[in-house]
Amino acid sequence: MNNDDDRLMNCFLTIFPGTTRDEIKGSKFEDLPGWDSLRGVTLLAVLDDEFGVQMDMDELLELGTFDAIERQFARAR
Repeated sequence: MNNDDDRLMNCFLTIFPGTTRDEIKGSKFEDLPGWDSLRGVTLLAVLDDEFGVQMDMDELLELGTFDAIERQFARAR
């Protein structure tokens, strides 16, 4: 992982404490322990704060996985 990938992972680990990196990388958002709409909105806020990227919940759910967001962010760089 590069620095941006580590920053992205840390965003997820902040929102889903107790979840491992492997769980985050290998799961759809809806399958992560504790996933709900509030965590989704909080994740969006953390991503915006960390990367200045604004998405809405529909975009987040359409991407659906950590890997998809990672690829999306890589294309934006």
